Amino acid sequence: MSYRIEINEQAGRVEVVVHRVCDPREIAEDESRLLKAAAQARADLGRLRLIIDSRQVGPLPNASVERLMLLEEKLVTRDDDRIAVVVESSLAKVQLARFSKHKQVNRFVSPTAADTWLSAHDGHGYQAQASVRAIGQRP
Repeated sequence: MSYRIEINEQAGRVEVVVHRVCDPREIAEDESRLLKAAAQARADLGRLRLIIDSRQVGPLPNASVERLMLLEEKLVTRDDDRIAVVVESSLAKVQLARFSKHKQVNRFVSPTAADTWLSAHDGHGYQAQASVRAIGQRP
């Protein structure tokens, strides 16, 4: 597995950390895990807030970028969905932004900026349990 997926209930979001470049086949094979996490977040938290930390990866091959954009199409299903992608450089940010079709997806070099954007429009009334659990674990 080239990445880790967790639901952070305290922060009210799904967190993905990518450890290495994924080829299009790997992205397709692991797609169901991420879609399951998104569905679980919507059920548990009432909305999708997803932060993807891909700073360890660097620039991606075009075939992988194209596959990620197909996955993005499946993830963004509601107007209030928000996906923040943290990348290692401005070059990677520009590369990914060229392909994105959704205003609900944004790229950042700074994890702090990504976190701020991700939660900028969330209400103050949101209450979450203070826990982080890996996908597939029960509370």
